[in-house]
Amino acid sequence: MTSGAAAAGRSGEGVGRPRRGPHSIRPSRPSGCDVEFIRGRSPERPYDKVALIMWESVWYGEQTALEDIRRRACDLGADAVIVRREYVDYPGNPGQVVATAIKFRQLPNAAATPTATP
Repeated sequence: MTSGAAAAGRSGEGVGRPRRGPHSIRPSRPSGCDVEFIRGRSPERPYDKVALIMWESVWYGEQTALEDIRRRACDLGADAVIVRREYVDYPGNPGQVVATAIKFRQLPNAAATPTATP
């Protein structure tokens, strides 16, 4: 298996087409930002999908895969990634991770709502 998106990064991660519309442009987050990896469950908070992140490589292992996905999620302004498929064994063996980058919706803040004064 060879990298399908070698130009995108050293290990071949790529990104699907981002969603179009008023919520499609998100500022990137700082490199190395905190990104939650969600596996085997749905997020508990409401969210919007940002992009599909696909990573595959024959040369790099699990640590590199997760670092590359975290970096790409930060670039996309995502808060978390939902891991859809994950098979990364060891360097020299084909590996693949497919994840959906998401941005959590802001919950209404009750403290910011003006209250009537008697």
